[in-house]
Amino acid sequence: MAKPEDIYEMIGPPKDQAKLLRGAEQEQSREETPQIRPSLKDLVPNAPEFYEALEYFLLGDPERQISQLGEPDSLLTKGDTARAAGDNLHARVEYESAAKIAIYEQNKEAAKKFLVLAEEVSDNEKYSGFHRTLLKDIDQVVRIAKAYYGQ
Repeated sequence: MAKPEDIYEMIGPPKDQAKLLRGAEQEQSREETPQIRPSLKDLVPNAPEFYEALEYFLLGDPERQISQLGEPDSLLTKGDTARAAGDNLHARVEYESAAKIAIYEQNKEAAKKFLVLAEEVSDNEKYSGFHRTLLKDIDQVVRIAKAYYGQ
């Protein structure tokens, strides 16, 4: 004789049980929904230069991006190597990547150090403007990052 579980596999659970299962699945999907982070525009409403610089330096998917970028120390080494070879563009990108991670980690001193290094090798006014804007108020950068990342 077939067990109830075997029958349920063939025809599905009784209707009441099916409702319970759907309810549990809906509850689970609500629990797995990621928290919505605050809008950067809401965090920086009246400072377009600051907003644009932060938009460039805040990571969209930190866990995924950091695992792809690497550790700040290795980025610093790559930046220094590129700088020594005269490849300032590559050096700037490495230093900026390290700064992005430091901002995510709310490490104010490291962020400042990497931004200064990026500025030293930058020959692009747009990116130099980002560096200078963030360096003017690194405390505010860290506060906004903390709110943005929900930390």
